[in-house]
Amino acid sequence: MDKRYKHLNGEERGVILAEHRRGASLGAIGALLGRSASTIGRELRRGRPKGEPAEPYCAQLGGERYRACRKGCGRRLKLAPGGWLHDFVRGKLVHRKRRLPNRLRANSGPCTPTIRPA
Repeated sequence: MDKRYKHLNGEERGVILAEHRRGASLGAIGALLGRSASTIGRELRRGRPKGEPAEPYCAQLGGERYRACRKGCGRRLKLAPGGWLHDFVRGKLVHRKRRLPNRLRANSGPCTPTIRPA
Protein backbone atom coordinates (compact mmCIF):
# COMPACT_ATOMS: atom_id res chain seq x y z
CA MET A 1 0.00 0.00 0.00
CA ASP A 2 1.44 3.35 -1.06
CA LYS A 3 1.34 5.84 1.80
CA ARG A 4 1.54 9.52 1.07
CA TYR A 5 1.60 11.57 4.23
CA LYS A 6 0.19 15.08 4.35
CA HIS A 7 -0.22 17.64 7.08
CA LEU A 8 -3.48 18.20 8.91
CA ASN A 9 -5.49 21.13 7.62
CA GLY A 10 -7.94 23.38 9.47
CA GLU A 11 -10.96 21.33 8.46
CA GLU A 12 -9.44 18.13 9.84
CA ARG A 13 -8.55 19.93 13.06
CA GLY A 14 -12.19 21.01 13.33
CA VAL A 15 -13.35 17.40 12.91
CA ILE A 16 -10.89 16.32 15.61
CA LEU A 17 -12.30 19.02 17.92
CA ALA A 18 -15.93 18.02 17.32
CA GLU A 19 -15.34 14.28 17.62
CA HIS A 20 -13.15 14.66 20.70
CA ARG A 21 -15.87 16.71 22.41
CA ARG A 22 -18.37 13.98 21.53
CA GLY A 23 -16.12 11.51 23.35
CA ALA A 24 -14.92 9.50 20.35
CA SER A 25 -11.75 7.46 20.77
CA LEU A 26 -8.48 8.30 19.02
CA GLY A 27 -8.87 5.25 16.78
CA ALA A 28 -12.41 6.22 15.78
CA ILE A 29 -11.34 9.78 14.92
CA GLY A 30 -8.35 8.45 13.01
CA ALA A 31 -10.50 6.02 11.03
CA LEU A 32 -12.93 8.82 10.19
CA LEU A 33 -10.12 11.00 8.82
CA GLY A 34 -8.01 8.20 7.36
CA ARG A 35 -5.19 8.96 9.80
CA SER A 36 -3.30 7.05 12.44
CA ALA A 37 -4.55 7.18 16.03
CA SER A 38 -1.11 8.41 17.10
CA THR A 39 -1.44 11.38 14.70
CA ILE A 40 -4.70 12.30 16.41
CA GLY A 41 -3.10 11.92 19.84
CA ARG A 42 -0.19 14.19 18.90
CA GLU A 43 -2.59 16.78 17.53
CA LEU A 44 -4.66 16.71 20.72
CA ARG A 45 -1.49 17.14 22.78
CA ARG A 46 -0.32 20.01 20.57
CA GLY A 47 -3.66 21.82 20.88
CA ARG A 48 -3.79 21.92 24.66
CA PRO A 49 -2.48 24.89 26.67
CA LYS A 50 1.02 24.27 28.02
CA GLY A 51 1.22 22.84 31.50
CA GLU A 52 -2.51 22.20 31.77
CA PRO A 53 -3.36 18.69 30.53
CA ALA A 54 -6.93 18.95 31.87
CA GLU A 55 -7.75 21.84 29.52
CA PRO A 56 -9.77 20.96 26.41
CA TYR A 57 -8.32 20.77 22.91
CA CYS A 58 -8.29 24.00 20.87
CA ALA A 59 -7.99 23.55 17.08
CA GLN A 60 -6.73 27.11 16.61
CA LEU A 61 -3.96 26.67 19.17
CA GLY A 62 -2.97 23.37 17.54
CA GLY A 63 -2.68 25.06 14.15
CA GLU A 64 -0.65 27.95 15.56
CA ARG A 65 1.80 25.60 17.27
CA TYR A 66 2.11 23.54 14.10
CA ARG A 67 2.96 26.64 12.04
CA ALA A 68 5.44 27.85 14.68
CA CYS A 69 7.28 24.51 14.57
CA ARG A 70 7.31 24.48 10.77
CA LYS A 71 9.06 27.86 10.59
CA GLY A 72 12.32 26.28 11.70
CA CYS A 73 12.05 23.43 9.20
CA GLY A 74 13.58 23.30 5.78
CA ARG A 75 16.96 23.42 4.15
CA ARG A 76 19.44 25.91 5.51
CA LEU A 77 20.95 28.42 3.10
CA LYS A 78 24.61 27.87 2.31
CA LEU A 79 25.10 31.47 1.28
CA ALA A 80 23.14 33.24 3.96
CA PRO A 81 23.39 37.02 3.55
CA GLY A 82 25.79 38.53 6.06
CA GLY A 83 27.84 35.35 6.45
CA TRP A 84 31.55 35.19 5.68
CA LEU A 85 31.04 32.79 2.76
CA HIS A 86 28.40 35.05 1.21
CA ASP A 87 30.72 38.06 1.42
CA PHE A 88 33.65 36.07 -0.02
CA VAL A 89 31.67 34.76 -3.00
CA ARG A 90 30.06 38.12 -3.68
CA GLY A 91 33.49 39.77 -3.66
CA LYS A 92 34.81 37.24 -6.19
CA LEU A 93 31.90 37.55 -8.60
CA VAL A 94 32.11 40.20 -11.27
CA HIS A 95 28.82 41.93 -11.94
CA ARG A 96 28.85 43.50 -15.37
CA LYS A 97 26.72 43.50 -18.46
CA ARG A 98 28.13 41.59 -21.37
CA ARG A 99 27.29 42.59 -24.91
CA LEU A 100 26.67 39.93 -27.49
CA PRO A 101 28.79 40.13 -30.63
CA ASN A 102 26.87 41.32 -33.70
CA ARG A 103 26.97 37.90 -35.35
CA LEU A 104 25.20 36.32 -32.35
CA ARG A 105 22.74 39.15 -31.83
CA ALA A 106 21.36 38.85 -35.37
CA ASN A 107 20.72 35.13 -34.96
CA SER A 108 19.25 35.28 -31.47
CA GLY A 109 15.90 33.85 -32.64
CA PRO A 110 15.06 30.17 -32.84
CA CYS A 111 17.54 27.97 -34.65
CA THR A 112 16.81 27.78 -38.38
CA PRO A 113 18.93 25.69 -40.70
CA THR A 114 20.77 27.53 -43.41
CA ILE A 115 19.85 26.34 -46.91
CA ARG A 116 22.57 26.83 -49.44
CA PRO A 117 22.21 26.24 -53.16
CA ALA A 118 24.04 23.14 -54.38
